[in-house]
Amino acid sequence: MDFIKNFAKLRPLFYNLITTGILIFVLSNPITSHLYLSNMDKDSTFHAEQNQIYRGFESIKEDENYKIIFLGSSMTREDIDCIVIEDYYDSLSCYNLGSSSDIPYLRLLEISKIIKAKPDLVVIEITPNTFANISNLNYLDPIIELRIGLASTIQDKEEQMYWRGNILDEHEKYLVDNSIEKTLFWNKYRQDILNEGIKNSLSSDAKNVDMKSPARNYSVKNDSELLQLMDSFYDGKGGFFSDNIDQSLNLFSMEIMINSLILNGIDVVFQSQPLNPLAIDNAPENFWDNYNFSIYKLEKTYNLTHYNHFYSEQYNFADLTHLDYEGRQNYSSNFVKFLNETGHL
Repeated sequence: MDFIKNFAKLRPLFYNLITTGILIFVLSNPITSHLYLSNMDKDSTFHAEQNQIYRGFESIKEDENYKIIFLGSSMTREDIDCIVIEDYYDSLSCYNLGSSSDIPYLRLLEISKIIKAKPDLVVIEITPNTFANISNLNYLDPIIELRIGLASTIQDKEEQMYWRGNILDEHEKYLVDNSIEKTLFWNKYRQDILNEGIKNSLSSDAKNVDMKSPARNYSVKNDSELLQLMDSFYDGKGGFFSDNIDQSLNLFSMEIMINSLILNGIDVVFQSQPLNPLAIDNAPENFWDNYNFSIYKLEKTYNLTHYNHFYSEQYNFADLTHLDYEGRQNYSSNFVKFLNETGHL
């Protein structure tokens, strides 16, 4: 009996070891790794998130409904529930392409694919990190490397024309220009997927995601926990410190995106999701000035519809920047009603 009890305790360890062994076998072989990449869309890792977005463009293109694509960071991923939005109309299809730490500089890499997917409406996130100084965001380097690498290996030369001239000098090393570099990139990509896949398989928080409801449902933090995060939140090297818009490469990238979408007959709407009132109220003096001026300049320049709930206090939050389940449901419901009232549906 003791042997059986001891084995039962070790069973999770055996399962984890078996899972790890299978992942190593699959991803070390080019053929099986390709099959894995083709079916990993619902794995909630960052690399899976990017794979899901690229693979989703073809299914979006084939969709004959009225199509809405949401672009933005994890705030869009966590705050938009496409199932709620699609319930508003029978012939409405919603796709949430929110991606962790997304900024216009990086999203521009996908604009050719977005245009070819032929959405009727593209909703673009406008929050303080939209105008962050890229040079200060050192934590973005692995993400920049991955997204430039994917764009330069998956897209043809014509598709790359939208963004090639916009790449910073320090990021040109991430461009993949020949077959040798492509092989090296994809080998590294497979290894990164292996590492993330193993970590995800061992995590009790792992969940499947898709483009309809990709939220990872972060655990809800109480006010005392959130207040401990304030100093890093307001750091000048953080993602929520807005750069001067007149010096912003993100603004320039945003303008290319907007003009390209409009020229291709695609409707564009801005959205500014709410930020936790704790983050608003405890900010240093004048902290939001650059952001507020950026919003004013964009609205004045483009005269586009803007669903601006940045300072709204009517929603429930999981942390400083993401809504919880109830908040997401309410925000998505209010947003789709707003789109209908303003003639975008």
